[in-house]
Amino acid sequence: MARRPRIKPGIIGRIVNDELSYGPNKGSKNARKVNVQSVHLEYEIWYDRHYIVRLQFGDRVGKRAGIEEKTILKLASDSLSYLTYYSLQVRNFSFVSPEKQTAHTLRIVLQRDTENGTLNVVIGFCHLSARNCEATIYTAMVIDDFRLSDGQYAVLINEGHSILYKMDNKLLREIYTSSIDFESSR
Repeated sequence: MARRPRIKPGIIGRIVNDELSYGPNKGSKNARKVNVQSVHLEYEIWYDRHYIVRLQFGDRVGKRAGIEEKTILKLASDSLSYLTYYSLQVRNFSFVSPEKQTAHTLRIVLQRDTENGTLNVVIGFCHLSARNCEATIYTAMVIDDFRLSDGQYAVLINEGHSILYKMDNKLLREIYTSSIDFESSR
């Protein structure tokens, strides 16, 4: 005679979540959630005259291909989630210039691989008020060997994968890699 399968104890009744109980979170072993809040930030995206001139007339080499307004605007819009994520994850990484800046705007290079090469967009963010920032697109070009200044950051964004780079003493260093797909979660 075969043995019958062992009866596994199941959950009897219903599960009750005690909202006043304490439990672990990322910062403490003994904490209680009291509120969830979403903060709305508004980004204004502007085009610098230099970008518009390069788009319409090109430069001494000729008209620049692959820097259409629609493509550039999409990359700039897609980058906001990645840049915010990196500013939360990477110590000392900031992409927004303070409201009362003394030097010129911090400029980040946004990159995306295309069939013609790497699209590079130079963009700067300025803090305007508590919930308002502006982003200015200074220039764009499709070139594989775009030169970064020392201390400048670049973010390569490709289909759910991004890499944060920093030019440090003439060496391009990979700072952080993310496989979070912010684009498909919209």
